[in-house]
Amino acid sequence: MVARRGVTPVTPATRTKRALAVKPGQANDPPAQAARSTSAAWQTASSIRAIPVRFVIDRASDAYSPNQGARCGAAASTCSQPDTCDASGACAANDLDDGTPCSGGACEAGTCRIQPNPFDCIAPSPPPADFTAPSFSLSGTPPIAKGGPIADGRYAPVRFDLYNSEASGIDIRTFEFKKGYVQAETQYYAIETKASFIPEVRFAGSFAISGSSLTFDLERCDPQYDIDIPSLSYTATSNGLVMIATLSDGGALVTSYLRQ
Repeated sequence: MVARRGVTPVTPATRTKRALAVKPGQANDPPAQAARSTSAAWQTASSIRAIPVRFVIDRASDAYSPNQGARCGAAASTCSQPDTCDASGACAANDLDDGTPCSGGACEAGTCRIQPNPFDCIAPSPPPADFTAPSFSLSGTPPIAKGGPIADGRYAPVRFDLYNSEASGIDIRTFEFKKGYVQAETQYYAIETKASFIPEVRFAGSFAISGSSLTFDLERCDPQYDIDIPSLSYTATSNGLVMIATLSDGGALVTSYLRQ
């Protein structure tokens, strides 16, 4: 091998010496490179973990947010639904409308105000229970009762729907509601002939609403007949009423009323 002037010949021994002369941590040191790569990866991972994660939540970031609709305050009562939180975060009363009938009176400012019964058995005068409305025999599912406030007034049937029943007769009932009180009349008729074999029976008393159920506390004005008016499922509208009675054979009698 011929060495040029100013150039140190590189031999296998020279390469070995140079490799041994490299200090740990220099650029061409594999362990140092691996350490730097690991350090860089750790810094990158640390930087990623440090990025804040933001969630979009529909709530104020600098104040309390109202839990609108949450129950608070007083529970449900005869003349009020449960109190709930309003949009401003205040606990608001859910009183029923003034004048809503309650047992023996009418609601006023969330309280049932007892009033004298305008009906009695001395001179009862409910609408007559005549079989003048059309009747229909139907199959399927009868309507679902939805309840609701019953407007004061006199109610007479305008339609009878007999669901899934082979009954030969029906009880026709009429009502007059006023401020939590009621007078009523009932009479049994044969469906085919529309003939009645028992005189009408009249009642006077009060009524109560629970969900979609209407219950009565009545005095029978004609005590010689052992006839009563059972609890009935119902749906009330502003000028009408639908009452659903379950029959002994499992069917249902749906009576539609118009407020007079």
